[in-house]
Amino acid sequence: MLTRRARQKQRLRLDGDIIVRRRNGSTLLSKLYDFGPSGASFYTDAADFRSGEMLLAEFEISGCGSCETTATIVRVETLSHSHYGYLVGIYFHLTKAQLQKAEQLYLCKKAEAIRQLSAPERHRWAPPETV
Repeated sequence: MLTRRARQKQRLRLDGDIIVRRRNGSTLLSKLYDFGPSGASFYTDAADFRSGEMLLAEFEISGCGSCETTATIVRVETLSHSHYGYLVGIYFHLTKAQLQKAEQLYLCKKAEAIRQLSAPERHRWAPPETV
């Protein structure tokens, strides 16, 4: 039976960009798939990512802010039914200040998701708006 260690906090699905700077000097602009205070995953077409590789990740979450940190690749999945070739999972190595910033970004985005779920126009039993 295959298992993997569970995350402490659930990640949020979101659309955004992540800039990945690798030790070989290359820089890639990729698409974020999900984000949490301890890590993220992103889509890429680059085929040469390897588990254990360290990199610098810089990302911005719309309406909440941005963060830059070092990270280690923990998973690379090949995607067969996507226009992206790979999904790369990274684990952040955060300083105290970066951890606070990552948690702030996570909570900001989580609050936005909760507001969208509780919006009255989303529910059929909501009272009609008066004009």
